[in-house]
Amino acid sequence: MKLDCKNCNLELEINENSLFYSEEKKLEKANCPKCETEVYQGLTDGWFYVAKQDEKFNDTSSIVFPMP
Repeated sequence: MKLDCKNCNLELEINENSLFYSEEKKLEKANCPKCETEVYQGLTDGWFYVAKQDEKFNDTSSIVFPMP
């Protein structure tokens, strides 16, 4: 979802990261990474990841096994 922060006018993109087998949803808030103003709230069983629209989401991060 794309939106603008009403406080600092930063163009944002919000992605929801859901848990695989959770049955409970709760109200979570998403804040602007620049000014910390709440920009969105919604029901989820995970969390919201907020980034500037020109940044890419870091989906390519890898986990090293065995973990230290």
